[in-house]
Amino acid sequence: MKVSLNKMMENLGIDHVLTAFESDMHQTYDPETSATCSAEARMGPPDAHELEVEVQIFRDNPQEGELPFEQIMYLVIKPKMGQEWEPVLLKVRNEDMTGGFGDWEGGACDFYRAVTYHLKMDEFPDIEDLIDEHLDGEKGHAGRAGRRGGGRKNPKFKPPQNQPKNPNFKTGM
Repeated sequence: MKVSLNKMMENLGIDHVLTAFESDMHQTYDPETSATCSAEARMGPPDAHELEVEVQIFRDNPQEGELPFEQIMYLVIKPKMGQEWEPVLLKVRNEDMTGGFGDWEGGACDFYRAVTYHLKMDEFPDIEDLIDEHLDGEKGHAGRAGRRGGGRKNPKFKPPQNQPKNPNFKTGM
């Protein structure tokens, strides 16, 4: 996915193009679980030309088996040729998923946009469900990657042979 920076921001659900050192951050706190979910996209310095996108969870009182801090997604987007930008690194829970499934770039953008949608509504997102839908699961991009339907690009069509000619058909109209 190589697109303009403006289109990349649109894919991430950010309403304007971030400038150097600028960030777009959303977060919400869930009092039931004592956890905060944050999503941030931040542009690097002018000479670095890099956009970092993160989704994180901070837990005040982690339960047994939970981490106090968890980086859910980390995405790095860099400029390529001309004015086009493209994702170059995707980590989900510290697992490198760069190129891990068909449309991993689109899945990462969709995941971030879905998380920020919930955060903007002051809802704590169901991270597992969103990962399953957009990044890793049967119902998402990864699950559909190997099962895309469709026929061949150039199917061979053979018209029926020995059909009687239509006497009412006129050419040269």
